[in-house]
Amino acid sequence: MKEQTKLKLLHIFFPNKCPCCHKAISATKLFCEKCEKDFVYPTGERCEVCFNKKEFCSCAKRPKFYFRSLSPFIYQNSAKNALLTLKTMKHKRLAKFFAEKIVADFDKKYGDVKIDAVIPVPLFKERKKQRGFNQSELIAAEIAKIKGVALNLDCLTQTEKSRSQHNLNFKQRFQNVSGIYKAKNIPIECQTVMLVDDIMTSGATMNECAKMLRLEGVLKIYCVSAAKTE
Repeated sequence: MKEQTKLKLLHIFFPNKCPCCHKAISATKLFCEKCEKDFVYPTGERCEVCFNKKEFCSCAKRPKFYFRSLSPFIYQNSAKNALLTLKTMKHKRLAKFFAEKIVADFDKKYGDVKIDAVIPVPLFKERKKQRGFNQSELIAAEIAKIKGVALNLDCLTQTEKSRSQHNLNFKQRFQNVSGIYKAKNIPIECQTVMLVDDIMTSGATMNECAKMLRLEGVLKIYCVSAAKTE
């Protein structure tokens, strides 16, 4: 009740808008009805490692350093629009929404797995300074709260600036992120971790981060993202 009252008071001064279409909505809603129905979910038989559909599995082309990956949404329609909003706005309710969906899917599939820590894919320090936050870190923080495990922000860093992955092909994406991440000071108890990103495309970024973590002694890495491209 207190939370709803707080939202209604905030709505008076800062009208609530759907993060997908930006239309005004009720203070207690996160999405408008249309956008709420417009999320696209993964379908078909999928590789448990790269999370691509079986016929498009990329594991033979590029072995993975992570153990499993999953995403609750496909990067289209509402999920795409919401994540674009999250990249430009520190939207904690949106980060919590994606975190809850990730945890629900993860627990359904890997409920017996004990996660020792949650680690976000880092942003280069200049980019984080310009943006003011790391959207993957926001989602990771909410996942850590839900799971009741440690959020580790210090063990993985991006040490070099990379080109945008947007217009690169599969091979170029892996080359583009090679050597730009560094892992250090990983607690000895961190044997199984959850690596978190907002969007997973080729898996190049996740794979490079996972490689660095494995080199520092992490045994098993589950990669999760809010959405996966098709």
